Amino acid sequence: MPGIIPVGKEDRPKHKPARGTTTNMLAVLTPPPLGRRFLSTTTATNYSLVGSLNKIPVALIGLVAFNVPWSSENLASILVGLLAGIIFVKAKQLPVPATSTK
Repeated sequence: MPGIIPVGKEDRPKHKPARGTTTNMLAVLTPPPLGRRFLSTTTATNYSLVGSLNKIPVALIGLVAFNVPWSSENLASILVGLLAGIIFVKAKQLPVPATSTK
């Protein structure tokens, strides 16, 4: 094909992983001390509430980032997700009735 110049292996730049890339991968895979402390001191219920509330800003940012129209259906679905997370947490906080064995 005219106009295409083949490039040999010797002409290609040699790619070496940067030291920063390796450091970044280790930093991402290692949980920060504050996160470890949070996981050791919180309950699963609180952790699940935080997880459900984290989805709200992500959904709103998604509306902006992908230029999705702000319709009542979109906002209602975000609200339903928020309410479902709160109801789940409240249900997990209810005391478990004692079962009697006869």
